[in-house]
Amino acid sequence: MFNLKKDDLYDELRDVVSQLKVKPLVVRNHFEPGDKKPKNLLTSWFQDVVTEADGTGYIGVSISSRLKPYLLQVKREFFRYQLCYAIELRSAYALRLYQWAKRWQFAGRHSISVEELRMIIGAEELDEKGRIKKRILPQFGEFHKWALRPAVKEINDMTDLKLFYVEQKTPGTKRVEALLFRISVNARADRLLAPIPDADQQPELFQESDDRQKHVEGIRALFRLSKPQAQRLRMALNEFGMDYVKEKVEIVKRMEPENGARALMAALKDDWQPPVKIRKEHRRSPAAEPPPVEEQEEIRRKIKEQIVAYHQSEGSIFR
Repeated sequence: MFNLKKDDLYDELRDVVSQLKVKPLVVRNHFEPGDKKPKNLLTSWFQDVVTEADGTGYIGVSISSRLKPYLLQVKREFFRYQLCYAIELRSAYALRLYQWAKRWQFAGRHSISVEELRMIIGAEELDEKGRIKKRILPQFGEFHKWALRPAVKEINDMTDLKLFYVEQKTPGTKRVEALLFRISVNARADRLLAPIPDADQQPELFQESDDRQKHVEGIRALFRLSKPQAQRLRMALNEFGMDYVKEKVEIVKRMEPENGARALMAALKDDWQPPVKIRKEHRRSPAAEPPPVEEQEEIRRKIKEQIVAYHQSEGSIFR
């Protein structure tokens, strides 16, 4: 895919690993076990690097245990993308923005502050202590003209994503505080996919298993999904896994909606949960407490007097 030569590959990999070893990695809002307040974690991707002394291809790395929650047993907070799109991006800003956009593609839109966006796409250089050493294109106008706008155009022209953004300004000022991105599928994605060199000799990188393909086709036929909807279904499979999709399919089937395809897309996007039946509690009116014994006797006496008076008025004998 990269047309790399084997003779140079190991040298390049060793250089990359060494750079990652010394490059600072800052994790904002990091929690340690037992913490009640977030902290900033300053570390690096690799804690140790081991290479063969004779220059052969062996490279070993160890990773800090503090990165374990971010790297292992990830089920929802991750994304995948086809490498064939990414390698077409020439700008480092575009590549990093593309990766960030793929992370939030499931949501369809996401807001990000300008300061955070600068760090994500690499418009800031950090020193070994995680402090900003150099700010590239410090003025937003320059940042927008030379970094952001070209990156968005390159992504829209070369990848499976379509990005659109609006500026969010500080009230009462012209200062751009954040950007709201709308992230959607590029309808031209299939025609943009870069060819793989020697495709006949390469393994299928993104081939679906037979079971998965049958499952996708079964869902597509059941809900009569359009081509864009089927593509979003595959995206959900990549992002969340087969069990997640099966759960949403069963939820929608039990609902029997009028538009099953639309309901399934909403269930996948919003993580619908199985319905919970809430039974209404029928409140029984409390039984009236009988009046006290003295009051009962008084009521009986008055009723008896009324009956006697009635019969006497009618000339009858009351016993």
